[in-house]
Amino acid sequence: MPRTSLLWHLFAGWCSLVAGVLVCCYWLASVRLADLADAAQRHRLEEVARTVLDGVPAGETPADDAFVERARSVLGGAPVVVELLRPDGGLRVRAGQAGTAADRPADAVARRPRAGDGALAASWCDGTTGRRFLSVTVPHGPPEAPTALVRASRDTSEADRDLARAQRRLLGGQRACAAAALAAGYVFCRRSVEPVRDVASATARLADGPPAVRLPACDVLELAT
Repeated sequence: MPRTSLLWHLFAGWCSLVAGVLVCCYWLASVRLADLADAAQRHRLEEVARTVLDGVPAGETPADDAFVERARSVLGGAPVVVELLRPDGGLRVRAGQAGTAADRPADAVARRPRAGDGALAASWCDGTTGRRFLSVTVPHGPPEAPTALVRASRDTSEADRDLARAQRRLLGGQRACAAAALAAGYVFCRRSVEPVRDVASATARLADGPPAVRLPACDVLELAT
């Protein structure tokens, strides 16, 4: 079995440590970025849903035409679909840009309650296009017995592209950090190995040469003579 220099033993350990730390940091940062991106989208969708029925008394629901007109006014050109639902979840009317949201499948149930306000968020993927959608459903009236539901949905493709760009920038920064850490680690390992090499060289000369050969002075306690 070929023998390997102590320098490469130390440097291999350093490389493994740096790689492990950076991989863990990248994974944690990526997950956190994705959570923040989804949270920001959920917040915007919830604001839209609440703004559409702003001023409507809790015990009343607007007529379908009035709801559509109000929703279009609130949305402007935003790629969001707003739906007025019956308390049982049945669709009454929909407003927004065509093609910006897919019909939610029956099993895409909102399971993420927001504390205290009764809003529910859900996400699902369109199996045909592969696009991901996010929606927030807000009850109108008492959360325990709403008179209607308002659901705001949007395609997350643009936000997902922004997230991918942020993750690529993060990866680029980590590569630069890895290069700097590996260079510094190599220098450190090389300096750590130099006293061992000096002692090994002197020991070899002492074994092959005259007994007058002296071991070099060393400030490493384990190698000091």
